[in-house]
Amino acid sequence: MEKSLTRSSKIYNVVIGTAGHIDHGKTSLVRALTGIDADRLREEKERGLTIDLGFAPLILPDGTKVGIIDVPGHERFIKNMVAGATGIDIVILVVAADDSVMPQTKEHLDIMTLLGISKGLVALTKIDLVDQDIVELAKEEIRELTENTFLSEAPIFPLSTVTGEGVEEFRQALFEAIQSCPPRSALGPFRMPIQRVFAAKGHGTVVTGVPMSGMVKLGDMLEIQPHGFSGKVRKIQAYKEEIEVAHFGHSTALNLSDIDYKQVSRGDVVCEKGYFAPSKIVEAKFHYLPHFQKPLKSYREIKFHVGTKEGFGKILIMGKKEILPGEWAYIQILLEEEVVAGMGDPFILRRSSPAETLGGGRVLGISKERKKTGRPEVLPYFQKKEKLIKTPKGRILWAFWERKDFLKEEELLKSCQLARHEFEKAFEELNQEDMLVYWGKRQSWTSREVLEQVKGEIVEILQNYHAKEALSLGMETKELLKTLNKGELGKIALEELENEGVVRYSSSEQVSLSSFNLQIDTTTKNLISQILSAFNKNLFSPPGKQEVLEGIKKKRKEGEQAFRLLVQQGELIPLENLYFSAKAVQEAKKKLSQAFPPPKTWTASEAREVLSTSRKYLIPLLEYLDKQGFSKREGSHRVILEPVE
Repeated sequence: MEKSLTRSSKIYNVVIGTAGHIDHGKTSLVRALTGIDADRLREEKERGLTIDLGFAPLILPDGTKVGIIDVPGHERFIKNMVAGATGIDIVILVVAADDSVMPQTKEHLDIMTLLGISKGLVALTKIDLVDQDIVELAKEEIRELTENTFLSEAPIFPLSTVTGEGVEEFRQALFEAIQSCPPRSALGPFRMPIQRVFAAKGHGTVVTGVPMSGMVKLGDMLEIQPHGFSGKVRKIQAYKEEIEVAHFGHSTALNLSDIDYKQVSRGDVVCEKGYFAPSKIVEAKFHYLPHFQKPLKSYREIKFHVGTKEGFGKILIMGKKEILPGEWAYIQILLEEEVVAGMGDPFILRRSSPAETLGGGRVLGISKERKKTGRPEVLPYFQKKEKLIKTPKGRILWAFWERKDFLKEEELLKSCQLARHEFEKAFEELNQEDMLVYWGKRQSWTSREVLEQVKGEIVEILQNYHAKEALSLGMETKELLKTLNKGELGKIALEELENEGVVRYSSSEQVSLSSFNLQIDTTTKNLISQILSAFNKNLFSPPGKQEVLEGIKKKRKEGEQAFRLLVQQGELIPLENLYFSAKAVQEAKKKLSQAFPPPKTWTASEAREVLSTSRKYLIPLLEYLDKQGFSKREGSHRVILEPVE
């Protein structure tokens, strides 16, 4: 039986994290709360400071556990702090009374705010080292710092981990905060940014981290991205206890088969197969911190932090030239190496010199191409994407909108980054609301919105065509579909427009708007008469197109239009590089029917004598008659199938 990670068992799906300046007592507070020293590295012990992330379970009064992540406070290890902070639900902002608010206190608070954390407490530590008036002064400075942030109403707890003063009061307040924090759900496919990787003797590769979505159970096949390695889950641990199922939201260790730990590193992602593709281009909504003095411009070099990954690259700002301090903007992040990022993931942007946090926001998705920042369609694209990816139904609609094609359900499922049960529920609701269109031939789907958009594009293309080519019965169907560039979706949309009476076919090859009426002026009528006269003068040895048009030099453009109209109307029939008039074809049928009544057979030479023409004209004409079903070739002879009187 699976062990469910909820309040009824041993692990509650809430993660607590510390934040604050170096040497303000974060690790000591974690030890006082849990009895565990979260500093796990020898170097950390020797330096007396936290370099990497530490993990410890906190036992609640009812015996359940929650995880605490102890993050480093030193500026040089801020990337490790960000890696831990992305999984936090409740933050403990730690401020030492003897130091009060310091640079990393401010930066950590900025980062927590940018990552979307909304719940927390403040621990004012080391009160045993100062007088009460210094404690009160530190409280005032904390209130100034947290004003207009998610911690503006958070209680401040003076305490000392040395004397124990205030620790129990803080512990009780933390328990109450945990009780009021809803546990994380297991929405989405399983994905866990890797914080540590090592080889366990007798077990093989082990990866650890905090899952960002979904759940994983023993025996599941997972992949390591961006490498694509696959392996099976042999064992699962949470807080050093073996479990059968791990969920989104608590520290997890996975023992994986068939994966070499030397090929895996921190920043990689272990996830359900097929859902998360790596990319060098990330699309996002970004908030530039307000305390900067200068605007942020495109192509600024940045460090991009998402999950446990730190990547280097540049930004492209969408729809504007720069971002002013305090503004939000849509951006593309152009990275030197591939990263794995999911829709809705929090991220941080920092710069290297001077090392500081620029801002952060939410990932909207990945992209295969750079956007042209000044194009009018760019901002509507990002606005629509931001709106739709917030819900399962919206993600399905966005997948159709972005791809502009018919998609099979399995392909759609994975592009939406949804768990199967989430997808199936949302898909069924959309179908019941008549928002989806099914194509039985390919057993695939698109959205009604996308189909209507494509239909609108077809109408617009035809409107432009009619305005430009007023003397044309319609646009060549192949040309229309090529201009539209929507593949099979374009064909289905065109078919719907025909069924609705919006478009009509003047022949099997030309399509026009049903509202279009051909207006032929006197000049064009005269040109048509002149062209037909030239072709009917020598029915079976017709002139070439250029020869005819040369005869109307003064109206060459109008002549071209009149000629095309005659072809569209079927008055002129193109055969290879030649044109025959419809009258010539009909006369040829009559003459051949009279000369060779079926079942009499005949040769091309005999037909040439009947029509008094040369082989140059005869062979294309006979082949055309064969295709029309008038005659049939049998070796070197032909027989007429449908004689004409």
